[in-house]
Amino acid sequence: MPHKTSQMQQNGEETSRDGRSMRAERNRRLVAEASLQLLEEGEAQPTAQMIARKSGVSTSTIFRLYEDLEAIRDTVIQSRLEQVKHLLIDVPRELPLEERITQLVNLRSQFYEKVAPIRRLVAPQRSTSELINKILTMNESAFFTRQKNLFADEIAGLRSGDEILQAVDNLMSWESWDRLRSIQKLSIRKSKQVLTAALTRLLTE
Repeated sequence: MPHKTSQMQQNGEETSRDGRSMRAERNRRLVAEASLQLLEEGEAQPTAQMIARKSGVSTSTIFRLYEDLEAIRDTVIQSRLEQVKHLLIDVPRELPLEERITQLVNLRSQFYEKVAPIRRLVAPQRSTSELINKILTMNESAFFTRQKNLFADEIAGLRSGDEILQAVDNLMSWESWDRLRSIQKLSIRKSKQVLTAALTRLLTE
């Protein structure tokens, strides 16, 4: 009987731990989702109080789950990158140039629109955050390589191939897209038309 009672106590403790773990994971998710929603609503620097109101999780609990606001930010970044990884694909090189340009612009515009709130948040923090700098550098390098491979035949036939490749990379960068959307106030459709026209001109000079 004592053995049976001990086993029941042990099972009860394990169930209690499992319940606490599930609540903690649920609250972590709520906090990250609330932070992302605030960013998408235009709140550039969400505070703990804002996140608490949005998520329904108290500030004291938030800081038990996350070391600081930077830890929440890093979780949000990783979560959003996971959501957009399906857009990080190669456009088939065998397609006609016009179709390759169209597909690239479509993929890149979708990616930039999805990450825009976070990208604007982290831009000033690139020089101080190793994680942010690593993620941005990896994305930029991957995009450059994809463009180089995708337009290899066209660039090889141009007089200033290396310069054209750099111009393509600049044109297809986040900074270029953000300028079209935030500063020039162009719609997504118009921004895509601008990029498509510019890419076509660069690659068929």
